[in-house]
Amino acid sequence: MDITLDEIQEWYESQCDGDWEHSYGFHIKTLENPGWKVLIAVAETEWEDEPFSELTIKRVDDDWVHCGVKDRYFTGFGGPGNLKEIFDVFLEWIGSTMASKEMITSLDRFQEWYKAQKDEHFEITLDTLDNPGWTLKVTLTETKLKDKPCEEISIDREDEDDWLRRWVKDEKFRCCGGPKNLDEILTAFLNWVES
Repeated sequence: MDITLDEIQEWYESQCDGDWEHSYGFHIKTLENPGWKVLIAVAETEWEDEPFSELTIKRVDDDWVHCGVKDRYFTGFGGPGNLKEIFDVFLEWIGSTMASKEMITSLDRFQEWYKAQKDEHFEITLDTLDNPGWTLKVTLTETKLKDKPCEEISIDREDEDDWLRRWVKDEKFRCCGGPKNLDEILTAFLNWVES
């Protein structure tokens, strides 16, 4: 169980009121240097006007974090292994007490996979959907994975917010799921990559 992802999903789901998720959500993207960019909308939430002290941590070239709040968005930038740390900064700011840094999770595995891709350039985007849910897109063009076969997956469970779709088309890996399926989406990608 990934406590950080569980808390991120719970926070996102708690903001979904039939209106908020159509205008706001999460946007997570890779940087070319390499690293991560995270935007989390706090507009129209109880944290919209909460103060945040800008945070900058620079350890070494690929181990750094810069977080702030601007224009009603929590913004986090970090090195290729700092995505979980960015989420933990956000969770600490909103008052979470459950974030754990000692667990091996799908998020940890995802970061480690990304860090290991030194000779490849994968453009990765993780966004929220307005229905609500999550979508992961990984551009495979000019990578060793561009011709890797991918079995399409389509799962619908009893709860209408519990679903998953996975496919590769036009040299892009795509996986979408419900608001509580982020861990399953990352695992579906990792299982495909590692198979």
